[in-house]
Amino acid sequence: MSSPKSVVSSVVDDARKRIASSTENRVDAISQLCLGRFDEISADLEALISPTQPIAVRNAAVTELASFRSPVAGQMLIAAIPGLPAGTRRVAIDRLVSRNASANAVLESIRSGLLNVTYLSSQQKQRFLSHPDQRVSKAAKELLGAESDRTAVLGEMKSVLAMSGDVGRGQIAFRKVCVSCHQLEGHGTPVGPDLAPLRNRGAEFLLTNIIDPSREVDARYEAFNVVTKDGRTFQGIVIKDDESTVSLLQSDGKRIDIAKDDVDLLQATGKSLMPDGLEKELTAQGVADIIAYLISLE
Repeated sequence: MSSPKSVVSSVVDDARKRIASSTENRVDAISQLCLGRFDEISADLEALISPTQPIAVRNAAVTELASFRSPVAGQMLIAAIPGLPAGTRRVAIDRLVSRNASANAVLESIRSGLLNVTYLSSQQKQRFLSHPDQRVSKAAKELLGAESDRTAVLGEMKSVLAMSGDVGRGQIAFRKVCVSCHQLEGHGTPVGPDLAPLRNRGAEFLLTNIIDPSREVDARYEAFNVVTKDGRTFQGIVIKDDESTVSLLQSDGKRIDIAKDDVDLLQATGKSLMPDGLEKELTAQGVADIIAYLISLE
């Protein structure tokens, strides 16, 4: 009769063989692989969370990796976070904040610049700020408690909400400064989200998203940086990520396809592709006019 240890080793070896085959087999085999001891499979998991892997593989590997209590697993997750899509990144951070040591490690990585603070959702920031471990909550208040520059600018622009906007002027202003990323009434480039359904969200919601577009980034429109092995740099929304190719939709509406073998770095910016500082191109009245135009859309 085989010993339990030899049975597990056989299962892990079989998982490795399946992982070496197709993407579908790779995803299914990851949970099987993780029946092994962490120190025996950590190198396998590190390879599986690499940006060279398809999103489905990375998602499965991160979910399994997050179940291990080893501090090394936590460090691997933190190192992988910048290259993860927003949904998977959120799962990883949720797991990390649930343990005192890894929660501290996340905050230290933000402090050192390894992680961008915009990777944290509002809910995750609150979890850090109200963490039951006083060392974590104290560090979070020092690091996350200060208002961002965008928050200060938004406060200064609140006067816009009391202004009467002109729809005609707003349409002209929109077509001057917004159509590089948005399409409305047949004008512009559909890189960012369709704004017409947002008209019912109200003026304050629109003002917040104009002034601070990265406050809450829709995962579908988060900007990623890609650096190739020959030193070229690209930024855009990831519209395809599979075994062989990562495809970006750039802010000018152009698509670029990059072979996975050529990718040196795939990193989330934690920010919207829409830049900050739109208020510098418009007067306060101009912002009020654009809001009036957006609310008028049928």
